[in-house]
Amino acid sequence: MQWANHDLDAVLLFAKKKFPKKELVLLGHGLSGQIAGLAPASQYVHRLILLNSVLSCWRLWPFSSQLRILALKIAGPVASRLKGYFPGTQLKYFQDMPAGVVDEWSDWCNHANGLFDVFPDNNYRKLKVPLLALSFSDDWHAPPRAVKALLRHYSSAKQQWWHLTPEQCDVPEIGHDGFFTPACQHLWPKVLEWMSEAHPLMPSR
Repeated sequence: MQWANHDLDAVLLFAKKKFPKKELVLLGHGLSGQIAGLAPASQYVHRLILLNSVLSCWRLWPFSSQLRILALKIAGPVASRLKGYFPGTQLKYFQDMPAGVVDEWSDWCNHANGLFDVFPDNNYRKLKVPLLALSFSDDWHAPPRAVKALLRHYSSAKQQWWHLTPEQCDVPEIGHDGFFTPACQHLWPKVLEWMSEAHPLMPSR
């Protein structure tokens, strides 16, 4: 919540002030795409790209991944107390992060409507902007059901959703972070193309 209401909000306000005549594009990866609408300054965003972003609720994952989440919810607090932070790199769950961030995310996972059972989605519904959601079939963090559940809260946005396989992208794997690697750089121009096109509302799924 602090990342959204304080840090992200400050960055958006800084960018708007420094580049008042430029288009403001927010690319949210993972958790960032989930919390983007919490920042009051999200109202100044012209375009929104969500990369492997989902609604955090354990029920939206397939059973095998639910077991991973359960293991994380058990091991995470213990490891955080021992280390003083969440040692994600060592546990092979995400990256190293502040313990409080993981605790809050874990709490959202317990709710049927994720963080929206804690915070209202008013800001999300105000975002009448082009939105591109990208997710990849080999990223267990972003199952389609959870992506779709998050997109429902960006209900006024003009959405497109690309759920791609590594084969479609001509790479052996992509996963959660692979989009940012040189192996996937041929996908980057496609995002730029999307930014220059018309954006009809996404049909119901």
